[in-house]
Amino acid sequence: MDFIDVLLTESQWIKFYVALIVILMLPALKEPKALWRNRELMMFLLLTVGILVEAALFQVTSYTPPDNNIFFHGFAIAFILSRLYELTAIRFESLKPLLAAAAGVLLWWSVSYYKYIFRVLAQLNPQQTEAPVAGGENVVNRHNYMVSLDTTDVPTSQWTFSSLPEFRKIYMPPSTVAGSTVSWRCPKRRKAKTPKS
Repeated sequence: MDFIDVLLTESQWIKFYVALIVILMLPALKEPKALWRNRELMMFLLLTVGILVEAALFQVTSYTPPDNNIFFHGFAIAFILSRLYELTAIRFESLKPLLAAAAGVLLWWSVSYYKYIFRVLAQLNPQQTEAPVAGGENVVNRHNYMVSLDTTDVPTSQWTFSSLPEFRKIYMPPSTVAGSTVSWRCPKRRKAKTPKS
């Protein structure tokens, strides 16, 4: 039931890639014997479909961290681009399609690197709390519509640098900086006495 549940309620990218691969393989499926004889395409297809099946199983059997199966994107995209190369006039040897594809990938995966950019932007433009309006109510926006009960969460706009050279140029919460600068001393070990014979 877990496999069915995750496949039908999640796995949007896996299902998208499978559908796109089927669409791109339709011309080749008209002649199955020729497809079977095309060893290079057949091996690439079987490898890609196998990786997608493995990723679908992997997200149920090894579910932490939640994005531990993202390796399938590389295989699926490589197969899709190779089929597009064969079926269309798109050529990635020229600079324009390559830059367009790179910009698309950067925009698509922006969630991975924007969290680091946001730390710098938050220092330049700290989050401000809204003043109460005349009726006594606060203005509601996407940052304050829910009451956060997590007292340990520190906004990235309040993060600071540590004075330790190991953490130079690394933003950290103030409590982490305070904990990293405390010097810990280990108690001296006593030499074990050897029994006299």
